[in-house]
Amino acid sequence: MHRVHHFGASSAAIAACRNAPIPNGDILIVPHECAAAVALPDPFAVTEDPGDFRVLEVEGYLAVIEHTGLEPAVIGRAVDEALRFNMAVAPQFMAFATPKSNLSTCEQASAFTIDEILLVSEAINYRVRSFQRLVENAPDTHAALPVWRNAIRQLEEAQSKLLSSSL
Repeated sequence: MHRVHHFGASSAAIAACRNAPIPNGDILIVPHECAAAVALPDPFAVTEDPGDFRVLEVEGYLAVIEHTGLEPAVIGRAVDEALRFNMAVAPQFMAFATPKSNLSTCEQASAFTIDEILLVSEAINYRVRSFQRLVENAPDTHAALPVWRNAIRQLEEAQSKLLSSSL
């Protein structure tokens, strides 16, 4: 089981690895330096901006594994965490990243229960009724009338699509 440790400076993370019980293979994140590393007594960076972390001068997937002695999954977790924080990952570590789904968002399916669908539909009804009250009570010259009418139309169309595609 790995943990992610956040630090304000890479020097503090290094000191913690040497002096505190941070297990080897845990992930070290230093957002202000855009640095991520694998915890070892002398942690190494997986990001292009290493901060004060050690930089591995080896290239290639197998060379990194051989040099570090770590399982690929350990390095992969650090790379994935760096990517989650939008950090630039060093090229020799990109092969360790967990592959993302190749499906487009249109091809991905979301499953909702009938209760969730009805709950959203009721929320839409509530919003439509509140806009209708605004339209009914506003003078004909009110500047927001077109916006409210458009909102009602869009909400009703969305509700129709939701109900027709799920029931």
